[in-house]
Amino acid sequence: MLLIAFILLLLNLFFMISVVFIEYKKPEEAILWVFILMVFPVVGMVIYLVLGNTINYKLSYWRKNKKLKVVYAEYVRKQVLYARNLSKSGNFSEAEFAETASVIRFNLNYSESLLMQKNDVEIFCWGQDKYAAMFADMRQAQKSIHIEYYAIDADKVGKELAAILTERAKAGVDVKVIIDGFGCLMTPASLFRPLREAGGVVKKTRPFGSHFRNHRKIVVIDGEIGYTGGMNIGKDFISEHKIKTPWRDTHMRVVGDGVYALQYIFLTDWIAMCRKKVIELELEKAPSYFPAHQVTNTLYCQYITGGIDSDKDAIKLSYLRMLTSAKNSILMQTPYIIPDNSILDALKVIAASGVEIKIMIAGIIPSVYLNPVTNYYIEQLVKYGVKIYKYNGYLHSKTMLIDDVLTCIGSVNFDTRSLEINDEVCAFFYDKQFAEKNTAIFAEDLQHCQELDYEAFAKRSWRARVAEKFFRIFTPIM
Repeated sequence: MLLIAFILLLLNLFFMISVVFIEYKKPEEAILWVFILMVFPVVGMVIYLVLGNTINYKLSYWRKNKKLKVVYAEYVRKQVLYARNLSKSGNFSEAEFAETASVIRFNLNYSESLLMQKNDVEIFCWGQDKYAAMFADMRQAQKSIHIEYYAIDADKVGKELAAILTERAKAGVDVKVIIDGFGCLMTPASLFRPLREAGGVVKKTRPFGSHFRNHRKIVVIDGEIGYTGGMNIGKDFISEHKIKTPWRDTHMRVVGDGVYALQYIFLTDWIAMCRKKVIELELEKAPSYFPAHQVTNTLYCQYITGGIDSDKDAIKLSYLRMLTSAKNSILMQTPYIIPDNSILDALKVIAASGVEIKIMIAGIIPSVYLNPVTNYYIEQLVKYGVKIYKYNGYLHSKTMLIDDVLTCIGSVNFDTRSLEINDEVCAFFYDKQFAEKNTAIFAEDLQHCQELDYEAFAKRSWRARVAEKFFRIFTPIM
């Protein structure tokens, strides 16, 4: 009994040391975990392992991706020199490109995000269109299909995907699938059994569910075609949810340099879950995953990733840099609004400085706890002139437009979880014509929105206000 108590004491001490010196958590978070571990030694360790522990993920990414990152670092060094010398080009005016170049430099220097130049991008606003194009591309795959999704439902859409992947695996195509343990908690293993039997490999990250989730949506086909954005796999995304319909979302098909970025992100996550012998084989095959392309269209973009493998908060800070670059307007689409204090303060400053900010959110309530918290932050923002629009349906899109020049599309919800905790990916595009297309999409969506009735909103009940303040306490884990 004394031996068990001593071992538990050592483990508890190790976790406290890890929180402060290894995981390097933020002061307020570190204090909370140390307090929990001290006051509730045994129960606290269990809670910490489920909700707080990141050391195993960080060590895995660092140890297993060293060789891959060495190759990537060579490109980064060359790009730093290029970005330092950006000058007027393409469709930008002198003043516009000067401000946008600073965002490019920040993302490169802080997040080591390469500036991709040659790209063709197709935008999908509806799940039917995305699935039709993506499944057609998958059926034509000859070498590899790499997939990373937060959620793949075992419904008709998920079954069609699994059937296509199984058929391609039987044909000798290298099929790799990453799914999130929490997002696919209810997805039965039987969905992927035929794929595994055909030679495909399916890995579940954080298989027992976790506070830390892989929220990315990435597909790379033959190293030549990429898909990313806000849509997972399921019939909800073709507006067949019982309540959340119509379901409006944003996804994109990428050809060109951007596919290299998506492939690199996927391989980084894949290798972190592989054994040493498998990693060596993957590194040998790496050149075949990045084939030459024939795209000549110039469309500057950068891909930003965030997650627990890094202490940088790259997504949040890239959003801050993007927002604070705005001079005239910010157009945003997000299911709900739950920013952290730094983002909230930035929006207040920007709005109070005269920048027009329009935020479009879901008209259908996302959940019983997300809705009151969103209302809390809406009240904080409308005081400074921010305009809120509620879409007549369920808006799941995650996009942002800055000054009709910079466009951001990805998997990032406008909440603390996406900005700081989850593994996410988003793309920054620096092009006026591309921004104009997305501004037109936003304008079309406005035709299906109701602007918030501010007088009625201000008169909501005291019970609603109490709920807002209560649920706001839990925003870091929502």
